[in-house]
Amino acid sequence: MLITEKKKLRTLFKSIRNGIEFELKKEFNNSIFTRLINSEFYKNSSLILTYVSLGSEADTTELIKYSLSVGKRVAVPHCIGNQMNFYEISDIKELINGRFGIPTVNPGNNQVITEFQNAICIVPGLSFDLSGGRLGYGGGFYDRFLSDKSIRAVALSYERCLCEAVPTEESDISVSDLITENTHYKL
Repeated sequence: MLITEKKKLRTLFKSIRNGIEFELKKEFNNSIFTRLINSEFYKNSSLILTYVSLGSEADTTELIKYSLSVGKRVAVPHCIGNQMNFYEISDIKELINGRFGIPTVNPGNNQVITEFQNAICIVPGLSFDLSGGRLGYGGGFYDRFLSDKSIRAVALSYERCLCEAVPTEESDISVSDLITENTHYKL
């Protein structure tokens, strides 16, 4: 039942996200970016682990460019099988199209990150709730990656993609911060 419920919610929130008009989305992304870079946890971090936005996801490309420009280390995910690792980049131009057209790196050209001191992880998702619940894409990559690490998990989302309660399983990892165009929820 939970799998069916999550599948329906993924379809719903993807549709909602895809329906945001281009100019409004730009405005929302700018607000989210500004809130994130002005947060204390971002200012105090030295390593940013982040997905590379695709399609209607909350934008991370400006975050990547800005973080590199202010001297923060930036790493993006690369998946092999069910395993996800983060690889450091020094320029957004290093990104290539990976599986499903998701921007990633060539792991042979980039250093895998194994130390996560002062790191934050920007996690993708289709919907979030105010208890830290995250409706991901169903692969469990971020849940597995974060399960044995003490890294602050941060979500970027549009306010209209929040729901009352995301259905969760025991293996789901919650986010500690949720940043929308309207506010920063500390969960």
